[in-house]
Amino acid sequence: IFLSHVYCPIKGLHYFLKAFHYVLQKYPSAVIRIAGNNIMESDDTYGQYIKRMASEYEIGKKILFLGKLSEEQMCQEYLSAHIFVCPSTVENSSNSVCEAMLIGIPTIGAFVGGIPSLITHKQDGFLYQCNEPEMLAYYIGKIFDDDALATEISDKAVLSISKKVDKQINGKALIDLYHKIASE
Repeated sequence: IFLSHVYCPIKGLHYFLKAFHYVLQKYPSAVIRIAGNNIMESDDTYGQYIKRMASEYEIGKKILFLGKLSEEQMCQEYLSAHIFVCPSTVENSSNSVCEAMLIGIPTIGAFVGGIPSLITHKQDGFLYQCNEPEMLAYYIGKIFDDDALATEISDKAVLSISKKVDKQINGKALIDLYHKIASE
C-alpha cells in the first residue's frame, strides 16, 4: 500500500495505521510504503504519536518511509503499489490522488475536500469517512480479494481522471476565471 505526504495530523496517517492494524489480521504480508521522511524519527508530537501507534500495533517493521523521491521514483512507487490511499482529514484537489488514478493504481480516498470530485465511489475508486478506519480496511480488503475488481477500477480511473485533469480544458477554465476576476 502506497501513501504520500503524511507529515502532519491532517494527512490522516493515524487513522490509516488503525485501518492497517485491521488489514494485517487478514493480510499479514501487507506493507506500507510512504513517500517522505520517517516522521517517527522526529521529535515533534505527531511523529512520536505515530511511533507509539506503530509500537502498540506492532507494525513498525511493516512501515517503510522512502525519503524524498524524484518524479521518476514517485512514478515507480505508484506502479509498484497494489493500492494507493489518501487518508487525509482535510484535502483540496489532491495531486497524489490524480497521479495514482492516471497511472491506474486502485485508489482509496477519504471523503473530504476535493477528493469526492476526483473519485466516483465504487466506480473508479473508493471513498470512506476519514475517521472510519474500519471502512478503509474494508475497501483495502475488497481490492486485495478481487483482482478483477482492482483491474476494473484501475481502467475506469484512468479514463475518468484523464477527462477531469485535461490540460486544455483546465487551462481555459483558469484563464476564463482570471478574466472574470479582472473585469470585476
